[in-house]
Amino acid sequence: WQRRGADNIRKAIELLRKATELDPSFARAWSSLGAAHLTMPTYSGEPHQDHHPVALEYSRKALSIDPEIAEAHAILADLLRYDLQWADAELHYLRAIELEPKNSTGYLWYAEQLIATGRREAALDNALIALQLDPFHAGTNSVAAYAYALNGESDRARQYAKSAWDLGHPASVFNWIQLELDENDFDAAESIIDDNESRMGAAAADGMRQLIAAYRDPQRVDAYLEAVEAEFGPDDFYGVIERFRFGRFEEGVARLTQLELDGSLWMDLWMPSLAALRNHEAFSDMLVRDGLVAYWDTHGWPSQCSRDGKRITCN
Repeated sequence: WQRRGADNIRKAIELLRKATELDPSFARAWSSLGAAHLTMPTYSGEPHQDHHPVALEYSRKALSIDPEIAEAHAILADLLRYDLQWADAELHYLRAIELEPKNSTGYLWYAEQLIATGRREAALDNALIALQLDPFHAGTNSVAAYAYALNGESDRARQYAKSAWDLGHPASVFNWIQLELDENDFDAAESIIDDNESRMGAAAADGMRQLIAAYRDPQRVDAYLEAVEAEFGPDDFYGVIERFRFGRFEEGVARLTQLELDGSLWMDLWMPSLAALRNHEAFSDMLVRDGLVAYWDTHGWPSQCSRDGKRITCN
């Protein structure tokens, strides 16, 4: 499970299930089984609803046997974050870290919560602790890349996105490419694809080349966005986000505000390339709607955000 990847997680689920059958009182086997199900959608593309209820069941089972299993608290926290229950998630993340301060998982998943809520400095602090505890973990390197990007350190962000990909993270290559595109370094983005096409797969590589072509030539943007919509539908989150990057601002706002976001998708809304969105009144409304303002009022506001009456801006 710690090696991530769909095949590794499936094998972990098989072995952990056998462990619980052999010893039903083995609390850590139950919690790790829950953690494997929690992470499976990210690495396999399988629906969250197929795995999250099982992860909840197994984490509760682990805690019923041993209330001080940190991993089980981290699972509960991540499930709560996904459902935008930020404050309750915070309690379980901090409990996980308190119980096992040498376990990187609590810091790693808490860093994702901090990214999703715009608390970029604390996100980087926790990502670096997780990285120190487990420097060769693919997911930790990927989150470190996110955290560095949020803090404007694009060189470090590229470094850790590449490391995450080299360590087996299946999606970090796309973040790595996007970081080059955000710097308008189209040649570097194309070189990444050329060097990694066999592992990315022909379809993914072709899709990214079409994206780069649209960045190079504005006349290709319409065709690219139409192709994305045809393949993934009009409500695809990442298709909507691309509209902001191509200057289709009002169209992007109109679509984004109609989407039901989860705590993972919120991580992408703090990327530097979406700075203009975060000063729009619609973003202010989204912050209230999805509970971030209430969470900030209790746990501290991000350094880049301020409130003037009912209007919130995040520079």
